[in-house]
Amino acid sequence: MACSTGARRIVAEARGTRYEARLAHWSVNPAFTVFWVDHPGVPLPDATAYPRPTGPTEHATFFAYDAAGHQLATSGGITSKRSDIGVNLQDAPRIGELIETGLRLASGGMLVFRFVGTDNSVLLKAAGRDPATGTVTDLKDLSALHLPLSPAGFYNGMSDLAGPGGTQIMVGEYVGTAARVEGGAPGAAVTSGSAHWSAHPEMIVFWVANVAPAVAAQTGAVAYDAANKIVGTYSGR
Repeated sequence: MACSTGARRIVAEARGTRYEARLAHWSVNPAFTVFWVDHPGVPLPDATAYPRPTGPTEHATFFAYDAAGHQLATSGGITSKRSDIGVNLQDAPRIGELIETGLRLASGGMLVFRFVGTDNSVLLKAAGRDPATGTVTDLKDLSALHLPLSPAGFYNGMSDLAGPGGTQIMVGEYVGTAARVEGGAPGAAVTSGSAHWSAHPEMIVFWVANVAPAVAAQTGAVAYDAANKIVGTYSGR
């Protein structure tokens, strides 16, 4: 399995027992981690036990921790997701309002985000709005998500878009209890912003602008609740 929290430790919990996972960090971006659990399987029942009994099935839940032992995210029991939903949702209708950022792209358009999808799954797209005509043109698919959303904190690492003057705009998503997300990266001109998705306010899209390409991998973010308490962190390092 894989995650993009920058975790230094992952623990699996199933049927009340916790198992230490083994990790391998991607050399290009160590925030992306492949993990697996070495645990003996359960003997299969004999043929007379098929088909399997109906009813709820207990899935393993995975917990990701940073080097200091702080929990970064949890899978909430979701162990796998289909990877083809982004293709299937390309022509689906928009759900919720456009998210305006006020940021100008390298192309001259204004960066906006939109969700398209169905009652079961959605696709987050980055798009550019032509200031003269108002026409919105899709630029990049960012994330394919299943509904209902799992409150797993920071999702899927970060994506980059071309900003003006050779800079990059880094984009990320968060799902949970936060009221806002603030991002940052090295550089005096760096700015950040975030917005809730109108259809599912637990989803926050956030962005960090004016990021130099050389330090883009150092982009990080902090999620705060309404009382200004930190409820989540993300580090690209």
